[in-house]
Amino acid sequence: MLKMEPVVLDSISFNVSLPDLLKELHVRPSYVNKFEALVEQATAIARPKAVYKKAVLEASGDSSVVIEGVKLNSRVLRVNLREVSDFFPAVVTCGEELAAWANSIDDMVLNFWANALSEKAMRSAKAALEVHLQENYKTESLAQMNPGSVVDWSILEQRKLLAIIGDVQGLIGVELTSSSLLLPLKSISGIWFPNENYENCMLCPKQCPNRKAVYDPDMYERIIC
Repeated sequence: MLKMEPVVLDSISFNVSLPDLLKELHVRPSYVNKFEALVEQATAIARPKAVYKKAVLEASGDSSVVIEGVKLNSRVLRVNLREVSDFFPAVVTCGEELAAWANSIDDMVLNFWANALSEKAMRSAKAALEVHLQENYKTESLAQMNPGSVVDWSILEQRKLLAIIGDVQGLIGVELTSSSLLLPLKSISGIWFPNENYENCMLCPKQCPNRKAVYDPDMYERIIC
C-alpha cells in the first residue's frame, strides 16, 4: 500500500485576548504591566506547529489495529476506526521557540504564566490542524484519541504513533524521551478521526477539572469489556 507523506503546518497564527487572559489567570492589578509585556514577548516568539499524515486501517484484531505496518494495541482504537475510511495520526506543539523562552524565565509567577501561554499556543496548533482537516478532507466533526489518555492505549505506544507519522523531530522539533514524554512538554500526539460523539473522557471515571464529557459506564462496558 502506498504510504502518504506527512504534512506540516508551520504558519499557524498565535493571537490571544489580553482581557480574557487577565481574568482566566487571575492576574493581580499590580502585575498587569509585567503580564502584558510577557504576552507581547510570547506572541512575537511563538511558532506553533502541527504535522499529520492521512492514513487508512490496514488490518485489525480484537484489540489492535495495523497502520502502515505498525501494530497499535487498543480495543478503543479498533472500535473507533473500524468504519472510518480515512483518519489522521498527528502531533501538535507550542513550538521549540516558545518552550525555550518559557524555560528561560526564572521568576516563579512569570514562569507559570509563560507555560500557560505555551499551552495556549499548543491549543492554537490543535485548532489549526482541525480546521485544516475539516476544510481539506470535508470532515465536519472530528474526535481524537491520544496515547495515555485512552483508557486502554498505553502512553508507551506514543513511539509507534510517531514512527507512523515520520521524522517528527526533524519536521516540527518534537522529540520523544526514553520515558515516552514529548518535548516540548506543551505537545500532544494522537489520531484524529471523523466522529461527532466520541470523547476520551467518556471512558474514564476520574474526576478531572478539564473533563470534556461525563463518564459513560455503558460505553465503557460496550467497548472495553
